[in-house]
Amino acid sequence: MPWPEDSNDDGQIDRAEFLAPALALFADQDRSGDGVLTADELPPPPGSEARRED
Repeated sequence: MPWPEDSNDDGQIDRAEFLAPALALFADQDRSGDGVLTADELPPPPGSEARRED
């Protein structure tokens, strides 16, 4: 079964292939492009809406 992370289809997942999805996620969330994620660039933590008091 092919793995989507195995981008070169060699049957192995090397370090670059393993890190690629995480790096893509980081780049998507780093809206300012400064290489740092700030609180305003991150989504709210899971369950944070459930804890909100009205």
